Amino acid sequence: HDVKDIGAGAKGYNAITIHNSAAKDKVHDDLKKFVYDKGQGTGVPAGVGTLAHTRGMMISMLQVEAIRAAQEKYGKGKVLTPEQVRWGFENLDLSADKLKALGFGEIMRPVKTSCQNHMGTDRARIVQW
Repeated sequence: HDVKDIGAGAKGYNAITIHNSAAKDKVHDDLKKFVYDKGQGTGVPAGVGTLAHTRGMMISMLQVEAIRAAQEKYGKGKVLTPEQVRWGFENLDLSADKLKALGFGEIMRPVKTSCQNHMGTDRARIVQW
């Protein structure tokens, strides 16, 4: 989407991304099925699967999973403090199986964070048009 309006002038353009830009996954299919097919989506359905859209879904999923991890430790149904949510972000453990169950197994690699390593294993991918 960065260069779609430039056309052929974008040939050779490089960008960096944190996910598999060529893959679509169950999360994309579910978004279409449960949101766009019901007329509840905003924006253009063709935007689903673009780099920025997929990255946004990944960021949202990471936030939800951090809160879920914090709730597992500090209690489900309770209001979490900012420190507790931070603990959730610092203790993410998204295995390949967990990512597959969430619908992100084909577009994202496993992530495990800690207090010492907030990013987990660094991975990036160069995409070129």
